[in-house]
Amino acid sequence: MSATSVRHSKGDRRNLPHGGGSPAGAIVGLHDAPWGDEQQARFVNACIEIETGLAPLALLKVLQRVEQAFGRERSKQRPWGPRTLDLDLIAYDDVAMDLPN
Repeated sequence: MSATSVRHSKGDRRNLPHGGGSPAGAIVGLHDAPWGDEQQARFVNACIEIETGLAPLALLKVLQRVEQAFGRERSKQRPWGPRTLDLDLIAYDDVAMDLPN
């Protein structure tokens, strides 16, 4: 079981992935003020629970490909700046990792 954070602050929010509703275990629709770089739109935040057979790093690679499909270009964004989609793997069973990606 893993938990993934979903953040968005740039572009048309109607185009976010939604699957026709809220997935089981999802917390959705939290609008937060930006942090770090405050001169941008508020973020829409959610957290979803995912059941997967993928290993943690394989799941992270899938999440990063989804970000790219929604127009995210990590090399061109500023730290704490707006994002079309930001998916972070925040928990995966009892696994603890500290990696740069």
